[in-house]
Amino acid sequence: MTPERRRPPDAALLAAVLAMLLLPALAALEVTPVGGFRMFTEPVRYRLTLFEERRDGTAYQLPVRALLPHATRDARRVLGGSDAFRLGETQARLVAARLDALAELACRQDPRRARVHVRIEIQDGAGAPLDDRSLERACE
Repeated sequence: MTPERRRPPDAALLAAVLAMLLLPALAALEVTPVGGFRMFTEPVRYRLTLFEERRDGTAYQLPVRALLPHATRDARRVLGGSDAFRLGETQARLVAARLDALAELACRQDPRRARVHVRIEIQDGAGAPLDDRSLERACE
């Protein structure tokens, strides 16, 4: 046989077959979300709310879209449209884990801001709350 037509090693074939069989089984047991169908059967929605307090004492709701020009391309995909409830379990987890980075971005964007309050609400597809996190940060 020529090198181009050589069969993959048995260990590689075994690993591929096990991955195809084990990942869905582990997902069904909720050991891992990889390979699962939960995104179709148990949708998760999230909404991001931002408030700013300016140095003169006035407070405003800050639209999420105001941060988009200052965010990375990937962050814009996750944050865009999150002023209203948006579907995405993975995106919700990403945003919830980085509330501090969002607050820092909002602080750096406008020197008039004295404080920023960031909140994420996460719900199941029926609207029942799953998580509600807030973070308040003083701007320097």
